[in-house]
Amino acid sequence: MDYFTFETEFFSMLQNNNEKCLIFIDNNKDLINNFLGFNSKTETIESFINKINESLLYPNNNNLLPHTNYFELIEKVLNHPLLNKVKEKFINSKILIKACKFHNKDTALWLTSTMNINPYIQDENGETVLVYCVKYGKNLKAIPYLLKHKEINVNIPDNEGKTVAMYLTEKGDYYNLLNLRKNNCNYDYINDNHQSVLSILMKKMYGSEKERHTIPLKSFIRIFSILVSYQINFNIPIDKDKNTAIMVALSLKDFETVELSAKYLKNLDLSVKNIYGESIITLCIKYGYYSILKLFKNNPTFEYDYKDNLHQNTLLMYSVINNCIFMKEILEYNPKIINEINNKGENALILACKINQIEAVKQLLKSESKFESESESKSTTNHYININQQDNLGNTALHYATEIQNLKLIQLLLSRHPNININIKNNKGKTVKDLANESNNINIIKLINNPKLFIDNELKSNEGIDYYSKNFIHYSKEIQEYIKPKFNNEYPNFILTKKIEKIESTVYNRYTITQSPYVLRIKRIII
Repeated sequence: MDYFTFETEFFSMLQNNNEKCLIFIDNNKDLINNFLGFNSKTETIESFINKINESLLYPNNNNLLPHTNYFELIEKVLNHPLLNKVKEKFINSKILIKACKFHNKDTALWLTSTMNINPYIQDENGETVLVYCVKYGKNLKAIPYLLKHKEINVNIPDNEGKTVAMYLTEKGDYYNLLNLRKNNCNYDYINDNHQSVLSILMKKMYGSEKERHTIPLKSFIRIFSILVSYQINFNIPIDKDKNTAIMVALSLKDFETVELSAKYLKNLDLSVKNIYGESIITLCIKYGYYSILKLFKNNPTFEYDYKDNLHQNTLLMYSVINNCIFMKEILEYNPKIINEINNKGENALILACKINQIEAVKQLLKSESKFESESESKSTTNHYININQQDNLGNTALHYATEIQNLKLIQLLLSRHPNININIKNNKGKTVKDLANESNNINIIKLINNPKLFIDNELKSNEGIDYYSKNFIHYSKEIQEYIKPKFNNEYPNFILTKKIEKIESTVYNRYTITQSPYVLRIKRIII
């Protein structure tokens, strides 16, 4: 008998569920050893396996799916000692993926429970059976069963570079995503397209209804809470500008999400910056989110010594420009920062004067007195503001206070006499007296020329200032550029509504993060 005849008769008996096919194997030992043994051609063995697979996927019995007895017969055939090589190849074939594709649930169950089929095999698209089930929504009931095998590798990406976790995130399947942790899921994986679970999640959370494909927003908010509880890496970039998820949430005013992250993420690195040098801290200060900023104060990575890449501005400078509430804490943490300058030679006092930040000027001058007195009692190094600092144009703080014609500012600065030098010339060769005379403001001229006569007189904060003056408008616009957040909004369609805030509050409050950073306890089961 030749091999072709053997194969034809064998599969005829097999497909008719005839156990005589087992005897037929015994009677053709030499033929099988030659064509299906360990030294046989791979093509012949693969052809034989393909026919077995076809019999499982396309049975001839009136197109009925394989039944229990048929599975038992196939099992006996594959366990036959003469077909060890065939079984080895069968276990590592794509039969399980194909069974799922053709909705052969019984075949898929038999393959996984009885035949110990290899679940790591990938098809021509690089998809494992688990990826296929998740990606296409086929045989979703098989997912929990597959995940029971703790040795299964859930981190194998397909040809698109996506893992099971990524596809589950896209579909808002928080339940199976949560269970992936048992299989050592790498939730931090980033593919060559810079995609990660977090980047996909952010696009779903902050995308449109169309982008969510009718999946409820609540599902994605639940996923965010799960990721926080699992303490995944929230320091990884999620877009081309290298913003983190928390930076994105801040820019979109999603304070519920930011607060959850600030409270429970134990490895959140506040020093991480986007390509423009922005960090969570600088965004908080530039946006004026000081109540949010307080949530991060105890984080060990809080950068009080931050300097931006473009202008070399410090946190103190930002605080002076935007709101002086945070100034005291910055100065207490590092008094030396009070005198640092940016790339234009400006210190915090010059910036405060250019835009009429009276309270900031008071705080900076108060800090000078404080640090001087501490120096006297403790013999420490003086750390006080350089009141005579000249910027790149040669101007001092008093030059700018005079230019914007603010009597209160001038008075505050002159109160530091004799430290202040009113005879310093700028790059145009002009002193403060020259600027005062050019202003034609009698009160300013008198104040500059006779400072002692005016020091003790109380003036209203804004007395003398012309908010519509050319100088004030120019300086305000110039300084405001410093605190303009460098952030490209990739989520233009997102509007934080009361409804969304309510959903977030409800979901986040239903989760309790325990002392163990990896345990998520759900107060009420939400499925």
